[in-house]
Amino acid sequence: MMLSNSKFKYEITYISTEPLDETSTKRRLAYPIKHQTEAYYTTKILDSVPEKANNPNILRYLVIKIDMADKTVEKTEESKKPKLKIEELDKKLEEILKEEVIK
Repeated sequence: MMLSNSKFKYEITYISTEPLDETSTKRRLAYPIKHQTEAYYTTKILDSVPEKANNPNILRYLVIKIDMADKTVEKTEESKKPKLKIEELDKKLEEILKEEVIK
């Protein structure tokens, strides 16, 4: 197991025959996996690279590496966008509704 690195996080999604925790949701599979047509999906965000799962109920799993530096850049760019005031939003909504009524 690797050391934790705050720059990266890891999202792991499990597809299993049994629920792994309370967040597991049962879904129909797009195609059968090991003769199973329905399975439980569980997604977790981890700080370190997950070890290989030794659970026999797990049919498939996917690990995605998330660069947290990219996430903070996206958030700061979004925060720079000008925000509409409620009054301006109401005026625009009224204009749109009036146009729809006229048509």
